Amino acid sequence: MKILAVTFDVELLGGANRSFLMVIENLKKKYNHTIKVIIPGKGPIEKELISKGILYDIVDLPQTGCVLCGEKKDLLRKCKANIKAAIHYLKANIRYKSYIEYDLVYINGTSQLFGYYIAKKMHKPFVWHFRGYLTENHYYCFSQTKIFNDNCGKIIVISKSMFQNLPELLGIDCKHMTVIPNGLEMMLGRKKTILCNNSVNCVLCGRLISIKGQMEAIEALYILKRHGIKNVYLHFAGDLNAGNKRYIEELKKVTKKYDLQDKVIFEGQIDDMTNFREKMDIELMCSINEPFGRVTVEGMRSNLLVIGANTGGTLDIINNGYNGLLYEQGNPEDLAEKILYALNHPDKAQKISDNAYEFSKNNFTIDENVKKINEVLMEVKIHAHERQRKS
Repeated sequence: MKILAVTFDVELLGGANRSFLMVIENLKKKYNHTIKVIIPGKGPIEKELISKGILYDIVDLPQTGCVLCGEKKDLLRKCKANIKAAIHYLKANIRYKSYIEYDLVYINGTSQLFGYYIAKKMHKPFVWHFRGYLTENHYYCFSQTKIFNDNCGKIIVISKSMFQNLPELLGIDCKHMTVIPNGLEMMLGRKKTILCNNSVNCVLCGRLISIKGQMEAIEALYILKRHGIKNVYLHFAGDLNAGNKRYIEELKKVTKKYDLQDKVIFEGQIDDMTNFREKMDIELMCSINEPFGRVTVEGMRSNLLVIGANTGGTLDIINNGYNGLLYEQGNPEDLAEKILYALNHPDKAQKISDNAYEFSKNNFTIDENVKKINEVLMEVKIHAHERQRKS
């Protein structure tokens, strides 16, 4: 099958494009599909495509969509979103003849309407992979409900939480969606003993932005300090240049206010997280509503104790008390309590982390992930042929 793959971003900092690259590389290698990728500009993803020998085109595209804030400015935000959607529509009309030979369009990310428009212009089916945060305040264009419920396509979501919430948030009928959790290329780390040193090291990975919950982790650390627990260290692993600079300054200001400068370490971007996690004991997942949570699984594969917020895709991964601990999102007291529980019960914490290690061996694998995605692609293509034959 000839697949035209379209992605929404040129960066590789988040999990969405890394997962996308893994999928198309394996669709090409294991299922012998011919793939060309459309990227919205130059950037790190271009170098990866070149290194993997994957064909690509660059079509300069803005990211569509906005978040409404309940203000008068929302009207302006909607206007801008519709202008961006119109740019995607116009460019699809200009470029579609170059891709008419392709059988199907595979779209990565909700903010990529170009992929949908070009599929419609070519009269080809599409599979749309939703990977990111979505709230009731997200807006893409005036016809978004019609677009997301198009019978010519299928939407893949990466967690049960997304499947349950999208009908209300974006008006998507469940019949148009299927759940396929992400697969990870990360190999299993070495088995290790946690909480065996005088210092306890917690890591929180991801961009330094408010929805990732770094502030909540600092608050929990301060609560532990007030209770006399002074041997816990918090490491933020994420590119400081890619985060929200105002938020980063706020994090540093609060760290100084609580006199935690020696306990909160801003590590920046770390290239070898497997090696870095060798020095860690606990992986924190504090996101407000993580759609899946690659780092949750990565922490498990590194034999760390994973403590995660009880929201979003984290609930699909952590079975509380068996392969991780859940805390009430937005409640740093509860997060501190879970860390304290681990410190007071190291044997139980070790058992939980060992269970997670074994669990991660057979779950969220690349092979299973790509196999299921390929099945959806083939199913959508077959249904498209049936519709053409009947018409």
